[in-house]
Amino acid sequence: MLSFLFSLMLFSVVFIAVGRWHGQQRKTAVEIYQRYQALQIADNQRQRRLLGLPCSASCRRNRIMFHIYCQGEEIKVSYPSGEIIL
Repeated sequence: MLSFLFSLMLFSVVFIAVGRWHGQQRKTAVEIYQRYQALQIADNQRQRRLLGLPCSASCRRNRIMFHIYCQGEEIKVSYPSGEIIL
């Protein structure tokens, strides 16, 4: 009986550790994807400016609002977990 309880405890610890690791990996993946989207938006705004088009004020992608600020040659895209400046 004691070995069964020990095995159950060990399985629980491993299960919890894997769950936490998976949650951290998911959080990191979301941050990387949001940063990638912000870079795409900033590059798009740079291309618009080269074509003589105005800079957009904001953009919504995947239910996330990206705010765009253009001043001179600088393009800044802010999003919930950070910002990108080109």
